[in-house]
This record gives sequence, structure tokens and C-alpha cells, in this order.
Amino acid sequence: MSFKKLYLSTKFWKFWYHIKILLYAYRTCHIVKLWIKSFDLFAIMITYG
Repeated sequence: MSFKKLYLSTKFWKFWYHIKILLYAYRTCHIVKLWIKSFDLFAIMITYG
């Protein structure tokens, strides 16, 4: 394997790794937002129920 190929594949894997982290963070954030929304609804139901 040539140095250039190795360098490009390393670059690709780093790029892929960052995308995976971003997607995971986005998904987690989305789940947390949904959870907060449902928690707010629950709080409103307790307060005014």
C-alpha cells in the first residue's frame, strides 16, 4: 500500500468518524428534545390537572 493511499483512507475514516459523531449527537439531541417536550406536557398535566 502506498503512502498516498494510506493517507487518503485515513482522511476518509476521520471524515466518516466525524459524520457518525455528528449524526449521533443530532439524534441524541432530538430524543432529548422530545423527552423534554413530553416532560413539559406531564408537568402541565400535573399542575393544571
